[in-house]
Amino acid sequence: MAPPKAQQVSSMRTDFQTAVSDMRKDLLEVGTRVNALEEKTDELYQANDAIVEKLQKFEKDNRRLMEKMADLEDRSRRNNIHVPGVPEKITHEELTSYLLQLFQAIQPALEPADLRLDRAHRVPKPSKLSQDVPRDIVT
Repeated sequence: MAPPKAQQVSSMRTDFQTAVSDMRKDLLEVGTRVNALEEKTDELYQANDAIVEKLQKFEKDNRRLMEKMADLEDRSRRNNIHVPGVPEKITHEELTSYLLQLFQAIQPALEPADLRLDRAHRVPKPSKLSQDVPRDIVT
């Protein structure tokens, strides 16, 4: 025999209440997890903003340092001496001693100890110049 309808309704009601209660618990857990994720997302956004600020500062500092380095390189070139007309038969290894002798001949009052060359090299020849003209030397 089937249970009375009131008992079936009561049993169904209890089942629904249990199901609704379980769904509420699950929903609260999901809400808690969503809140935690939102907080973490906010933290990540703040950290990202801080990193972007630092990157922009580093880029600005890098630009400033590159400009300063270019300026220093340009200023250091002002002290270079350009020597045209040195024959190409003078090899790279002989350039320094050749130039020291040349400068001593031009300015005999200078002591050899006062003459100091960090380096000497030939510059590329401009395309408009004749092949017979030797490349300039920069020291």
